[in-house]
Amino acid sequence: MGYYGNEFKELHFPKTGKEIEEKGKAKIGELKAKLVDREKALKAQLTEAGLTDTMDILLNIDDLLNEAVSSANAPSDVKVRIQNIVRHVRDEKAELERVEIMVRNIPREETFNLSFDALIYFGF
Repeated sequence: MGYYGNEFKELHFPKTGKEIEEKGKAKIGELKAKLVDREKALKAQLTEAGLTDTMDILLNIDDLLNEAVSSANAPSDVKVRIQNIVRHVRDEKAELERVEIMVRNIPREETFNLSFDALIYFGF
């Protein structure tokens, strides 16, 4: 443990709601860009799996997303990649929703003491 505690966890960094809101908006942009990239990757994997239209996807989605052995015609490595992309999309959409709620509701004039982890997360 160094002078500043375990990885700066004992320090707090005062930031106004306005500053946090601005960084939150930037984070929203980053998350939306990631989701666009994930959508492109998912489309590529679905094409590789031979699922070319919406009906193909709907008929096979349970098998593709089921982590157990599935009966979908896609190769198992493609299924794993699809599962991973979908997992990331779910996590990033949930994160996006949390950040959007925070940005909409944070009191702009109030000062908050951010943890070191929050400081890093928002990119201060």
